[in-house]
Amino acid sequence: MNMELNFLTSAEQLETGCQAVDRGRNGLLKVYRDVVALVQPRDDHGVAADDVAAFADACDRLVARLQQHFDLQEALMWSQNYPRRERHKQVHDHFLGEIRYLAEGVKGETVVNGAANFLAEMVGRWLISHTSADDRELAAFLRDRGFDGDDAGCP
Repeated sequence: MNMELNFLTSAEQLETGCQAVDRGRNGLLKVYRDVVALVQPRDDHGVAADDVAAFADACDRLVARLQQHFDLQEALMWSQNYPRRERHKQVHDHFLGEIRYLAEGVKGETVVNGAANFLAEMVGRWLISHTSADDRELAAFLRDRGFDGDDAGCP
């Protein structure tokens, strides 16, 4: 079974049109691509033995970058009194918990075939889905309020 991981090809797929909401997505996409690069070349969906440490590091950086991105968004939601902030934060927390669990599961002396690929695919698909629904809803709320935060407002 060969899963294609090239469905997340550009930062534009993760844009909401609101810089405050989108802040940090380019860095997040770069770390995601680092994870994919370690999985993609393999036909058996594993990670080469030489790459296990690099994959573990990439997973740690991905979790840290996701946490940083979510923290920025959540602070924005609270500061602007976004009415769906609790639900949006729950979505972040649930996803981050799943990714932490999967990332820990694929780190070790060997990576279970399919697990690394599953993690990479899950993150990419979730980012697209979450951005197109939850984050764009937040961006619309901020635009409707005429939000113009510090250096990163919504047009």
